[in-house]
Amino acid sequence: MKDKIVFWGQDEKENDILVALRLRANDNKVDIWTFQKDKHPETFVDKMFQNWDDINPAEFEQPYLHIERDMSQPTLLPDEIRTKSTEIVARAETEWVFKVLSMKFAAELDAEIDALHTIINNLKEYDHEVWVTTQAFWEKISDKFRGRDINKEQSIALREKLNGCFSKLKDLRKAERFEEELQKNADKLTKQLDEQIAYIKKGDANLGDIFDALKAIQDEAKEARLSREVRTMVRDKTNEAFELLREERKNIRSRRQDFRVKQLQETIEKLKVSIQRDQQDLEYQHNRNKMGSQLEVQLRDAKLNMLSKAIVSKEARLADMQRSLDELLQPTNPPIGEQATVASSPSDMVEELPNENA
Repeated sequence: MKDKIVFWGQDEKENDILVALRLRANDNKVDIWTFQKDKHPETFVDKMFQNWDDINPAEFEQPYLHIERDMSQPTLLPDEIRTKSTEIVARAETEWVFKVLSMKFAAELDAEIDALHTIINNLKEYDHEVWVTTQAFWEKISDKFRGRDINKEQSIALREKLNGCFSKLKDLRKAERFEEELQKNADKLTKQLDEQIAYIKKGDANLGDIFDALKAIQDEAKEARLSREVRTMVRDKTNEAFELLREERKNIRSRRQDFRVKQLQETIEKLKVSIQRDQQDLEYQHNRNKMGSQLEVQLRDAKLNMLSKAIVSKEARLADMQRSLDELLQPTNPPIGEQATVASSPSDMVEELPNENA
């Protein structure tokens, strides 16, 4: 039923009157206008019956009486107004009471959603329990609409408010998931870097493979979603890993060089001992009795020749090894594979004077 009705009635003096009612549901009030039939033209009466919904009460033709009646009253009409249109009045009374109660109920729901809005607006992070509560409100509104406790317009308005709650919660959930993604990326990259650093410190890994892995982590970090602080941390940790890798490479080259020095020193000592034995043998052969058969003399000469040549060969090898050792032991000698061409300054270009004893 509409919020306005018009019908014929009688006043307390049994005069015929035109009665117009308008529900003000928000105020829980009913406006009642009465017009004396004999004091208004038929055109006005026809207009009221046909277009009452479109008529502004301020345009009503005088004279008329206006009564404001509270919907909490037991009857819709006061005792001084009677009508034969009891069915219309009774129906309006029933439906308008329900409408007022429905609006009050919708207002209560609206207040509850406002309170929920306040809770959500004060959230600093996503709360699943609040999400469940909001969903329960949505189901409650749907249930009340299906049960006709609230009308379609009220249902739409309440759902629009709830959509605002859902939007805020979704934003918080996105932010939480974004933070989770940032933390996940940070944990993943940190773990990878820690593993590579551990491999470097362990000292038995392929440094080339570690270098490739660090480059891959570096490239992954460029594309990953990271907070500014984490990105700085990952960059610093990557630089630390590369620096450790460079130091380990230097250490490996140093250990290799130390191993070569040790090998050369041991070989040189063995070669010196060997040369010393050959020289002793040579001296022994020179001091032997030169008497004997022609074959014995030839055999002794061959042995002397063999020992002399062996000593010369070993001494040449010893000189080569000593030069190699001296080069390795030079403190300014860069590691093999990293020799750099350094331009000498004028102060470095000092002519070597000849030795007076040369």
